[in-house]
Amino acid sequence: ENVLKHLPAATNAPFNSQARQHEPICHPDTRVNLLQDIDRWVDGEDECSLFWLSGMAGTGKSTIARTIARRHYDQGKLGASFFFSRGGGDVGNASKFVTSIAIQLASSEHAICQTIYDTVTKNSNIINLSLHDQWRMLVLASLSKLAADVNRTSFFIAVDALDECDDDRDVRTIIQLFADAGALKAARLRIFLTSRPEIPIRLGFSQIPDSAHQDFILHNISRSIVDRDIFVFLEYTLKLIAQQRSMPLEWPGKEAVSRMVQTASGLFIWAATACIFIQEGKRFAAKRLDMILKGSGGGNVMGPAKHLDEIYITVLANSISQEYTEEEKEEAYHMLRQILGTIAVLSSPLSVSSLTRLLGLVKEDVCQTLEDLHSVLDISNNENQPLRLHHPSFRDFLLDENRSKSSKFWVEDKQMHQVLAHRCLQVMSSALRQNICSFELPGQRAADVDNVLLEQYLPSEVQYACLYWVQHLQKSEVNPVENDQVHQFLNEHLLHWLEALGWMRKVHDGVQQCPLLYTFVYDMKRFSLYCRPAIEKAPLQVYSSALVFAPARSVVRRQFEGKIPKWIQMTPTMPDQWDAALVTLEGHQRSVNSLAFSSDGKRLVSGSCDGVIKLWDSDSGELRTTIEAHSDSDGIRPWFKGHFPNSVNSVVFSPDDKRIASCSENGTVKIWDADSGKLWAMFKVRGYAANDVAFSPDGNLLALGSSEVELWDVESCKLLVELGGHDGSVKSVAFSPDGKQIASGTYCGDVKLWYTESRGVKATLMGHKSSYPIVTCVTFSPDGEQLASGTSDGFVKLWNSNSGELLASATFQGHTGVKSCLGFLPDGSKLLAPGTGSTVLLDAQSGSLQRTHTVCSTRADSIAISRDYKLASCLNDYIIKLWDLELCQPWPAPRDDNIEHGRITYVDSVAISPDGKWLASGFGTGDVLIFDAQSGKRQITIAAHNNERASAVAFSPDSKWLASGAHDNLIKLWEVKSGMLRGTLSSHTGHVYSVKFSLDGKQLASGSKDGTAKLWDVESQTLQVTLRGHEEFVEAVAFSPNGEQLATGALDGTVKLWDCKHYKELQSLKQERAIFYVAFSADGSYLISNTGIIRPELGMPTTPEQPDLLVSNDWVMLGSQRLLWLPKEYRSIHFAVEGQNLVIGRISGQKPGRLNHYRFACDKMS
Repeated sequence: ENVLKHLPAATNAPFNSQARQHEPICHPDTRVNLLQDIDRWVDGEDECSLFWLSGMAGTGKSTIARTIARRHYDQGKLGASFFFSRGGGDVGNASKFVTSIAIQLASSEHAICQTIYDTVTKNSNIINLSLHDQWRMLVLASLSKLAADVNRTSFFIAVDALDECDDDRDVRTIIQLFADAGALKAARLRIFLTSRPEIPIRLGFSQIPDSAHQDFILHNISRSIVDRDIFVFLEYTLKLIAQQRSMPLEWPGKEAVSRMVQTASGLFIWAATACIFIQEGKRFAAKRLDMILKGSGGGNVMGPAKHLDEIYITVLANSISQEYTEEEKEEAYHMLRQILGTIAVLSSPLSVSSLTRLLGLVKEDVCQTLEDLHSVLDISNNENQPLRLHHPSFRDFLLDENRSKSSKFWVEDKQMHQVLAHRCLQVMSSALRQNICSFELPGQRAADVDNVLLEQYLPSEVQYACLYWVQHLQKSEVNPVENDQVHQFLNEHLLHWLEALGWMRKVHDGVQQCPLLYTFVYDMKRFSLYCRPAIEKAPLQVYSSALVFAPARSVVRRQFEGKIPKWIQMTPTMPDQWDAALVTLEGHQRSVNSLAFSSDGKRLVSGSCDGVIKLWDSDSGELRTTIEAHSDSDGIRPWFKGHFPNSVNSVVFSPDDKRIASCSENGTVKIWDADSGKLWAMFKVRGYAANDVAFSPDGNLLALGSSEVELWDVESCKLLVELGGHDGSVKSVAFSPDGKQIASGTYCGDVKLWYTESRGVKATLMGHKSSYPIVTCVTFSPDGEQLASGTSDGFVKLWNSNSGELLASATFQGHTGVKSCLGFLPDGSKLLAPGTGSTVLLDAQSGSLQRTHTVCSTRADSIAISRDYKLASCLNDYIIKLWDLELCQPWPAPRDDNIEHGRITYVDSVAISPDGKWLASGFGTGDVLIFDAQSGKRQITIAAHNNERASAVAFSPDSKWLASGAHDNLIKLWEVKSGMLRGTLSSHTGHVYSVKFSLDGKQLASGSKDGTAKLWDVESQTLQVTLRGHEEFVEAVAFSPNGEQLATGALDGTVKLWDCKHYKELQSLKQERAIFYVAFSADGSYLISNTGIIRPELGMPTTPEQPDLLVSNDWVMLGSQRLLWLPKEYRSIHFAVEGQNLVIGRISGQKPGRLNHYRFACDKMS
């Protein structure tokens, strides 16, 4: 149950939720034949698992759905229900649709509950997966695993008003999901669906077989049958009203009921609204009936909607007293439009109390205005329950000028959105402040704050304002200008707003892409995107991490720098301005092989060695869908250990963006629905592996790079032809923009051009010759006149695609890799390519391939370029970055001298001297550098280990000596001031990963790849003992304060304690992750590691009096408390702590290695 509680659920989705408890069901004598037909379908044995009830607004679909759901709930057959409602918050979209269904199914059958529990436990990220994968894993898989002896194997799901789901793509996806229900064997699933017959719904049904669904069009029922049902309903309801008001039993009479039936024009919503209106009249019920029968004019709409408008006008007009003066009436009309207009355009419903505070009105005025509107609004006696429209047709009426303007009730939606945006800004300006929830710790997690506490500090109207003010501003179509309300709000409250969104866990939803806003405050958009991961984890990081790592001269940093906590006393020097990097995408567990943008640039798809495809929002960086794309079951060939048979080698969108094609190392090719993530087709290439995939421009063909080039028909998934004659397997393929040519590159350095129609060879381009001639990428220029090809050894060549002539060639020494890493800009003027330690733009227009711009100072292995000049790139650290190509710097890139070692590619070890004056670092070249800790300037460079990685450095307690260990298996002792070598210690048979002095300076401990730790006498420089017991590399060593114990940590997560006098193992402690750092607390009572605090013995204090600094994954920690969140580019397993000082050695692709120095006055935290 605790696991299932973590699945998000839409509270108001079930038909019998508290919010829907007063909504009616069908009278027993109405809809008799239709309800019987539906019951027979539910109990039937055929394979038609989906029943679609469609009808125009007001024809009674929802009432029928509630009736069916209630019947089967009472019979114990209902598995779940989900009633959509536009503007209803969680029930206005599909984000919690599948999880809500799954939770209800789990409640209905224990066996399903257990299966869903197992699924959620195994797939902790399931809430971020696509609707298709959630449906497959939580619903279909759970039902398919039911045993024959369970209590029930038949389940019924009711889904109402699918047309009110706010995303048309999700609507089509849900219909496709339902079509899979008929394939279940262990259980029978029936799904009842209602909606208006709108285009997205009809399109969804057009994509599934007719045999999979049964349809019924409600408004096509014979008018006489509908009129009879409405007559029964009216007669029954009016009799109840007569009894309540002690009116004559014959009231109102069959003639009056018949006239009402004619006026209803087949719309049940008219009849229901009329009855509520009459009932709310109480002692004036008869008078209200006469008003309806006489009519109140109005409107230019013909047909049934006209009569519905008349009843709405009658209801609204009656709410304005005729005894008011003209001035009072105008004020009442204004109040009515303001309140009803707000309810109509709200993005999520609010209670009377919250609505009153949002609009800044007097509560009594609001209550009096709503008093006579119960016939069109669901108004609870509990003022904290949200207000809702009884029927969406009332919203249509209010917002349609032709239907409601003449009656003074028309609400101009853009103006209403402008009013709400203004009020939202006012509410936030009054309510928001720093640390609004009054937490003491800067790393307090948003996930640990419950809704009760959140509501206490952020009432509903404040949450609403934070979440939707940008949306209302956008829909108002008002352009922000300098120093207007928006500008003033952001200048004062930007951080407060982001903090509030963090506590609400709605950062992405609140900071939406709004061109009107962000062209006005571009810098704030960049800040919001960059700091979003920190705020989502711990909202108070908006004042620390977000500001600390923002560019030094950025607008936000300069505006809010005073908000940085005083306990942060030293941080790394940041660049002056934002670079071209927009957002960082994290989620893949292995290298990303392929990236592709949709044609509109709004979506990015990535494929990885982990067998997973991910779909991202390229504006916000939000993960939209995760597809477990290529699994072990796909492969039919044997594989050697260490290979990745399920690796997704290539992904690509179809030209219409409706599908995604992927191919895998195991030879499978899959085509997916780009909206739902559902598998559309799958086949295997004839060759050994599928290396690359490309759609033809018309979307009809797929070109696959395998043993040869294979051309497949997309619709039939049939192989059309193999284009043979290559010397080796085909690594890369591409279609020309006009689709008339195909280019292919091989593992043997050949590039071929083919005629698509005749399938003949046009030209063989033989320019790539080297010892590693893999042609990793071929790509055409946008006009198709040029072809670029790149190889794994760093050569890029530009060809005339018509003649095959070589136009230019460039090389980047040191470039290795076999990823897709070439791309033309949309205008064809430049070619993006990986340089030596950077990614650059080359001049393609002149054919010279000269460097013109630096995109980033890291070399990309996989790239994709969108039509709006965004670049997606990935290094081999599984991280994807999005870049703005229009912000690229001219070649060459400026240097960043933040404690940097120019030619060194990465930092491998760091240390701080005990007196705080020196920093030391070991580098991949074997060099050891000593810096001044205050200025960051390099003082001494020591060529210590002859190009063998200097993987360990440590200062002596008096700061006069420095020990270094390296991959040459040696330990060397250096004089700090002079940099002179004073001794060499040799005994290890593997790389030395860690060295530490004892606190008296007499002993030195070392840990090695050989699995041992060693103790050395510093003065005599002799080995004292070799400590054996670890089964993996010893990555960390540390002495206790009294020197009597030694702690060692290994790659397998084992920490051991040793007696330094008797050289005996005292204790072995197993941790969950590899140990890269270990140290004793100041009093020696516990250990500090990169995994957190470790307590060797029972009975120690649970909370240390003086917690120590450490780095654990993406956090700087103070003991067990999170202190500062580190962006990806500022993390490392190599760090050193000395008192309040922390130094982290960054590893950032092929950027020069650098140290980042922090100082925290933790005693000043409050």
